[in-house]
Amino acid sequence: MGDPPTDPAEKSEDAVPPPNVGTPAETLLDAVPYGIYSLDREGYLVAVNDALIDLTGYDRDTVLGEHISRFLDVEDVVRAETAIRDQILDGTQDAVHLSIPVVTRTGDTVPCKVCFSGLWRDGEFCGTVGVVREVESPDTAAEIQATGEHRQAFDALAEASADGIIMLDNDSVIRYANPAVERILGYPSEELVGGSKMQIIPERLRDVHAEALQRYLQTGEKHIDWTYVELPGLHKDGHEVPLAISLNEFTYDGEHYFVGTFRDISTRKDIERELKQQNERLDRFASMLAHELRNPLQIAQIYLDFVDDEDDDAPIGQIADALRRIDELIDVLLVLARNENEVGDREAVDLTKVVAEAWGNTDTGKAEVEVATNQTLRVNPAHLQQVLENLFRNAVEHSEGSVTVRVGTLDDGFYVEDTGPGIDESERTAVVEAGYTSDEGGTGLGLTFVAELADAYGWDFSITESTEGGARFEFRDVEFVADDAQ
Repeated sequence: MGDPPTDPAEKSEDAVPPPNVGTPAETLLDAVPYGIYSLDREGYLVAVNDALIDLTGYDRDTVLGEHISRFLDVEDVVRAETAIRDQILDGTQDAVHLSIPVVTRTGDTVPCKVCFSGLWRDGEFCGTVGVVREVESPDTAAEIQATGEHRQAFDALAEASADGIIMLDNDSVIRYANPAVERILGYPSEELVGGSKMQIIPERLRDVHAEALQRYLQTGEKHIDWTYVELPGLHKDGHEVPLAISLNEFTYDGEHYFVGTFRDISTRKDIERELKQQNERLDRFASMLAHELRNPLQIAQIYLDFVDDEDDDAPIGQIADALRRIDELIDVLLVLARNENEVGDREAVDLTKVVAEAWGNTDTGKAEVEVATNQTLRVNPAHLQQVLENLFRNAVEHSEGSVTVRVGTLDDGFYVEDTGPGIDESERTAVVEAGYTSDEGGTGLGLTFVAELADAYGWDFSITESTEGGARFEFRDVEFVADDAQ
């Protein structure tokens, strides 16, 4: 037996001819109480007796010319084909005995014992002949029946699966392929079964696959993750298909098999490439923006050096401080735009000191700030100052009158809260999205800026309610600096 040809009309010219109707030979076969059949070399039925017709419930004209897979499930077809293949390779003609369920016309399964052997002509394999006998022992029948039901369930699942499923033997010969394989790689199942797996592997990787298989069979060591690995498959039309593959192995009736399940991840790969291109464009834009902003900034700083300090010290100092803050803000924007894991130089920073500087740089009006912390953080001070300024500005802008802002310590971080109107629980996720604002003149970037910078540091950022009903912003997983380490 072998894999069925695409067209049943293409059956081998060496097929065993069926006995003539009404001949003594056929009469003798029909008199036998057990089912008897003969297959050509491709596994198509060329002769059956009455007992087998009665067992399966099919008409004789319907049965003849059908492939044996119509009456057996996939695993049993593979078992039978493997046994015949071994006979062909070894040159033996020993009978093969299998306990298998036979599928009837109604879809039921009958537990049977099957004994078959190859037919040879001039030393060439030309088909098989076998005897099918229904099992009478209740225990054995129940065992075979249960096995058949499990296999039918597997067959139904494999047929309906959106993932491709392929079963291989130790020689990389494909023993089973489900219908999804054709959708993913373009090969109908019947074109793959009996052939080498190499036909679905890109040529540039075939030697690697062959060496890896032999190395595993010899050593048992896996050199890739069998749970999940991404590799390309070769489509029938010649293009490569990116696949996500899971591998497994099992032994059945002393034979070792590999099973691979895979799915097409072309769409995901396209999205990844698009995101990578977008990130590259964003990085180029961020670099260009930083360059264009820093050019006039540097010019302003140069001209500032020519101003006579004795004319008016206060405005000059304010201008210099504003220019410095613009330069720091550019650095922060670059961190956020590039989503850098490394956020720059970190140092021990007194939280109380940075709170004072951030409050002084914010137009706070009648608002007041209370500090209940003496913690030292390891952070870039410019980044921490930008976070606090945005939170202070947010508290002041969303309070109709005076507001009190508090900064305090958590077990693993710090918080900033206010006595303002607070943020409704249903809006706490939305407020950190870019462009979200309840202020007609606002940009909707302040809290987005805070959340993104916290994420860049790996801090756990959350919004909740303060004790007075205002907004409370918590930062956890913050790196503290111990007193003896300063």
